[in-house]
Amino acid sequence: MIFPINLLKTKLLCSELSLKDYKEILKITYGDEPSVPIFIETITSILSRLTNTDQSFFKELNIIELLIVLIELRIQSMGDAVTITLKEESANTSLELRLDWIKEDLLLVCNQFNDHTIQQNNFNITLSPPSIEKLLESTDEEYLYFIKKVLNKNNDQSIVTSNVNLAKMFFDKLSARTAANIIKYFENFVTTLKNSNFLSRYGIEKQILVFIPTIESLMWFVKLLFNESIDSFYDNIFYLSHYGHLNSSYIEQCTPGEYIYFTKKLQQVLNQQKGTEENETSFPADSNNLPEDLQDGYIENS
Repeated sequence: MIFPINLLKTKLLCSELSLKDYKEILKITYGDEPSVPIFIETITSILSRLTNTDQSFFKELNIIELLIVLIELRIQSMGDAVTITLKEESANTSLELRLDWIKEDLLLVCNQFNDHTIQQNNFNITLSPPSIEKLLESTDEEYLYFIKKVLNKNNDQSIVTSNVNLAKMFFDKLSARTAANIIKYFENFVTTLKNSNFLSRYGIEKQILVFIPTIESLMWFVKLLFNESIDSFYDNIFYLSHYGHLNSSYIEQCTPGEYIYFTKKLQQVLNQQKGTEENETSFPADSNNLPEDLQDGYIENS
């Protein structure tokens, strides 16, 4: 199946995620401190292949739109909701989180801040949420990430500030007023994102779930979207091969949605055969439950 993904200035045609790609996503987000370079190379390579688009496009795409692409891929491949656990003093509460609502909230922020223009004399300075490629560079002056390009109106020449050092060189030549406006844009952007609590639609205000423009936050949300543990995944592949007699090569060509259907169907058959509820607690893991390492994440008490 091929489906469209509508971004602010372009539309992508994307194929469904394969189980082989799904496995790679689980692997690159495994553990408490996954490798950032491996995550970026793998996730952009998968998106490039599924959309028949250059890998550089996703590395240069602003981080909010990149998350929107991943959310849409998750919705089309595995459904539009994930179950999360909200920790409370009295008891834990399960909540079905609608991904289309998160996508809508992110689009509102993106529309508000994407390609914002500030003028100084003969220059037009374009500000935008940063790409993951730019975020790989380290700086204490985080507003530099948001300087996207500079247009010289005298000769119509555009300079793309593809790295932080180039943005820094240009920023240091700006007037104090223009520099202050750039910093204000950055602060407003971060404040708007922090106020975009994805739990507000459910009437939950004491706890927050927000996205911040960092690679670490993006990785955490990918864990949230594709929230099966790698151990559970490999167990289920074994069970499908051993008990379901499905060829492992065939399984890897399936979509994650088909994989979930097969595991649930096999669980149902085995339970019927045994006539007990023993397997219900031991096989297979429910891929809709949030793993332990995600239950704290960015869901915090306010």
